[in-house]
Amino acid sequence: MISTTKIVISFSMLLAILFALQVKDGESVDSFFDRPTVTVFIDNNISDFQLGVNCEDSHNKIGFRSLKFGETYSFMLKPNFAETTLYHCRFIWGTVSHHFDIYIQHRDRDDCKHECHWKINKSGPCKEKTDSEECFPWNPNLVKRIMLLMCNWINIFSIKIYVS
Repeated sequence: MISTTKIVISFSMLLAILFALQVKDGESVDSFFDRPTVTVFIDNNISDFQLGVNCEDSHNKIGFRSLKFGETYSFMLKPNFAETTLYHCRFIWGTVSHHFDIYIQHRDRDDCKHECHWKINKSGPCKEKTDSEECFPWNPNLVKRIMLLMCNWINIFSIKIYVS
């Protein structure tokens, strides 16, 4: 029978080998964990309005910018090793206000290794890719989010609601 110690040692050696293979020749461990900076570009593609843009993550408020049609706003971010980086923006034009998660690390890591280009349209933001673009709907507003969350809880816990 194999002892627990042998299993732990074997597993530790396997992890060390896998880690060593992940770190390229001459690359330090620090640079392995350090992700490259990503620059996010936001273009106003709404021809008849100035676009207000306000972006932030949970630690950094980038601030409000006003863009005329065709103007670009950019900011830089540093993705984390855990791949949980999230930046969201509020977009305002006329009397309309929408919210969108402009950078979600697990969604954007392959398309946005160093730069992430977005065109903001009335129908929603579109991410420019090498040979195409991918358009997204706006995030639901807060009231809709809460209602969707409540509906999910009701479904998960099979809560019966009776209306008299």
